[in-house]
This record gives sequence, C-alpha cells and structure tokens, in this order.
Amino acid sequence: GLWYVYAYCTLREEMRLFKIGRIASAKLTEKPFTRQEIGNVEELFSEWYETLSTIDVDLELTPLVKPDVEEWIGVKNVSETPQGKITASFKSPLNSDLIAKILSFGANVKVIAPKELKQEIISSIAEVTKLYN
Repeated sequence: GLWYVYAYCTLREEMRLFKIGRIASAKLTEKPFTRQEIGNVEELFSEWYETLSTIDVDLELTPLVKPDVEEWIGVKNVSETPQGKITASFKSPLNSDLIAKILSFGANVKVIAPKELKQEIISSIAEVTKLYN
C-alpha cells in the first residue's frame, strides 16, 4: 500500500529506491534525462529481498478488502478457492509493519498461517484491549 520510485540519486550517484511519501520537495531542472531500461523489477530487488528473513503468510479475506490486499501484495498472490473463500499467500518479514498492516484490515482479514504470526496478532490485539479496559 505504499508508493516508491526507482530513480537516480545525485547524492550517492547510483540508482536507488525512494519512498514517495518521504520526498519533501522536488524541482524541475534543465538537466536532460534519458530513461533507462531496468529490466525485471523482481530480479532487480531479489538480492536485497533474499537477505531478509521472511515467513510464508497465508490469509483469508472478505471481498470488502480484496482490492486493498491485491494492491498491497499483488494481484497474483490473491486467489479464490473452489469453496468461494478469498485467500492470499506471500512472503514477508515478520515485523511490526506486517502486523500493523494486517490489523489495519480489522475483521476482514484472518491469518491462517504461520502460527507465530497468529500469536503476534493476538498479542497486539491484547495490548490494544488493555488500553480500553
């Protein structure tokens, strides 16, 4: 659910990944720009991604959040079972960002696997519940 741009960094003099929401300002210059072919984006970042410790995540979701989940993890990672359930499967680091993202969907997303992610979600819910008791 976040937007990035892969662009040339004049500070580091190399192609870098920039999070759009962190760009404070931009200016139009007279410098010519030649668009570069970067090839397969997945291959481009595979070395970076492979260094992360990831888990296989399986979710069940309601139709209400299907478009948002598809935007977040990609359409190819969301499918419908013969029984009509909408599921999503993907790899992700097990961290606070993943937990916050799943919790942002409320009761519209259920963690099926792995067990440790389920426990992290339950613990986070318990912490929030304590605030309101």
